[in-house]
Amino acid sequence: MRVKRMNKKSIQEGIENIVRESVERINDNLKAIISVGSINNEDFVEGLSDIDLLYVLGHINSGLLKVIHDLRNDGSEYTGYKVDIKPFTLTEFSAAVKGVGSFEFFTGWGLEMIRSGKQPCLYRSSDFPLDYQIDEERFKQDALERAHYYITKLRKVISSDEPLLIRGEKKVVSGDELLKVAGSSVKNVLRFCLAYQGVQTDGTTSILAQSQKCLGDIQEIAVFLASRDQKHFDREMMLKAYDLTEKIYQTVIQNA
Repeated sequence: MRVKRMNKKSIQEGIENIVRESVERINDNLKAIISVGSINNEDFVEGLSDIDLLYVLGHINSGLLKVIHDLRNDGSEYTGYKVDIKPFTLTEFSAAVKGVGSFEFFTGWGLEMIRSGKQPCLYRSSDFPLDYQIDEERFKQDALERAHYYITKLRKVISSDEPLLIRGEKKVVSGDELLKVAGSSVKNVLRFCLAYQGVQTDGTTSILAQSQKCLGDIQEIAVFLASRDQKHFDREMMLKAYDLTEKIYQTVIQNA
């Protein structure tokens, strides 16, 4: 589906339309809509980034999945960007708060970002709680696991010429898509290495500043991430950034 690109103000208005339609169509079964990813900070790159939303629901069935499919399409029409909606149940969220599992997005770090409003609730019902606390040890452990997830993703996209499953689509990752995935993965490895050390960050600016302070010279990474913002792909630049990211990750693991 081809979509017309819009400016940031229009995108926010489009997201408001998604939320409004979701509340109307899902009614009391909708417990929360959470905005995650680059749309929440300066990392959103026009023509490259997506809009990522988590829906927390009382229950999920095949009929509801069809509604969510329609909402994704409507969301893309509203905003001019690909909208990814990931559904979860309130039971899964509550289990994650108790430490039973992370369910991908509800790690200790993720729950803290939701609780603090850095990954904001665009809609929240009265039975969706935000008064929980996250244990420090769990926060650190989950941060290491997420750092491992992103370094593994980075290794995969750099080394493979075969189609890979990215956001539910199997594709050969190259050009702008490779720049997008590699840049995001590099940034998130740094983010979670810092989180393990107790340092919370938002977008690229704070990640780079804190990485320079806590993890050492990251100039080659900064240059690569700047090229991502400019949508300029240079493979050699990417490989240098990866080598340094891998070194930082291994050092953090060694000292854990």
